Amino acid sequence: MRTRIFTVIVMTLCVTLVWLFFTEEHTIVKRSLCTDESLMCPDGTIVGKVAPSCAFAPCPTVNTPPDVVVEDDFVACTMDAKICPDGSAVGRTAPNCEFAECPQPTMPIVVTSPLRDQEITSPVIISGNARGTWFFEGSFPISIVNWDGLIIGEGIAQAQGEWMTEDYVPFTATLSYTLATGTPYNRGAIILKKDNPSGLPEHDASIEIPVILR
Repeated sequence: MRTRIFTVIVMTLCVTLVWLFFTEEHTIVKRSLCTDESLMCPDGTIVGKVAPSCAFAPCPTVNTPPDVVVEDDFVACTMDAKICPDGSAVGRTAPNCEFAECPQPTMPIVVTSPLRDQEITSPVIISGNARGTWFFEGSFPISIVNWDGLIIGEGIAQAQGEWMTEDYVPFTATLSYTLATGTPYNRGAIILKKDNPSGLPEHDASIEIPVILR
């Protein structure tokens, strides 16, 4: 009787050991089926594939600003633009979707409207940005000339902000002009002059914007 009980115990232990061996072996084989591929998450972290489905592990949750759209591992920024003082436009760039830096303008004054060689009619609204040093008492003179340089309209541009600065200040002006009947050419120019209360020629400055007069 004792011999039979001992035999049963030994057989039970053997079966248990065999079951554990094959179970562990199956688990190891199953784990080894996943490839070593990796995925880069939007926040820059790397995740791999995990058993039993061998799908990529989920990326960490990232709180993104409203201007960022995350699609898998691609960051798409909204298409809005910012107008720079020189009239150019810059968009948002990844990964933070902040506006790109504006180019550093070298001109002391930049006209954003009308543009070069644009057709204009009277009265015309002129706007742009000028360094504060271009103004005196918040203004500077503007004139319109015809094809042979004859002044056909004059006015004053007014600063639209604090002008006592070396930074750019927006300005606007509205000028009327009269184009004489029979004028052989309709080309002209808008001339923006730096206000120079000193009267010294070394302080004079101006820019000329070619336009088409109607």
